[in-house]
Amino acid sequence: MNRSINEAVLALDELILKDPASRGVCEFTLPGSLLKAARSLQDSRTVMILTGFYISEAGRGETDGPPGAVSLQRALNKIGKKTVIVTDDPNESLVLAAAKALGFQSDLVSVPVSADKNMLKEILEEYSPSHVVSIERPGKSEDGCYYSMRGFNISSYTAALDQLIVLAEERNITTIGLGDGGNEIGMGLINDKITTHVKNGRRIACVVGVDYLITSGITNWGAYALVILLSLFEKRNLLHSEADEKAMIEAMTEVGGVDGNLGYPNHSIDGVSASDHQRVVQEMRRIYQEFLAK
Repeated sequence: MNRSINEAVLALDELILKDPASRGVCEFTLPGSLLKAARSLQDSRTVMILTGFYISEAGRGETDGPPGAVSLQRALNKIGKKTVIVTDDPNESLVLAAAKALGFQSDLVSVPVSADKNMLKEILEEYSPSHVVSIERPGKSEDGCYYSMRGFNISSYTAALDQLIVLAEERNITTIGLGDGGNEIGMGLINDKITTHVKNGRRIACVVGVDYLITSGITNWGAYALVILLSLFEKRNLLHSEADEKAMIEAMTEVGGVDGNLGYPNHSIDGVSASDHQRVVQEMRRIYQEFLAK
């Protein structure tokens, strides 16, 4: 089984490290992080998942992040883990819409953009997670601000959820970060690469690190890869279907979610059509079937 798992990781890496937006972060993936993060989640008790990225040009949240968060939450729930998603007010409707499209009610905490460290500390203490996972969530740059990929300062629209990662690290809680651009929580592990090689890198690069960093061409894909590995560990498919993927994208668009690359509502994520995202899900489900049989 270990050999087939390693082969599955290689197949998943090949799939998720395609870089449709040519951002360059995939070049700096940390070998072994995907498998280590999945193994760690298999042994988790309570998982707190952070998500939601505000697009200032549109005045809305983007559609990358919430699908990965609710898909991972649903998978973890199915294997007996306690979970909660934490987001902020501008992104709450997207998370709820994505969860509804998957047919379940997410355990969700939405905080105001003005949430301070004390409020976040109370949330962490209330849920007492063994793991905190960030999926496409902005993290502070060197100047203490939050930035979009285009270099726009979005601090006024972004709750400081990266403080949950900092607080978790202080308490020896396992932290996992997923991103695709360099400005997301966790990218502090490769900050030097981002500042040097990514467009606007010196301005936008996140300085907040995590225990395990997963980079992918589109962040949702990294979360789905985690679900497939959990599926292989558990020997049952935990990933949503191609139809579910389309339903999530349509549901988020209906509540005003925008494509982060295009800057307006569209049945796409990061410039990639819903049908192409469906094909990624289909391929991941095929990888599960292929390596489950080995």
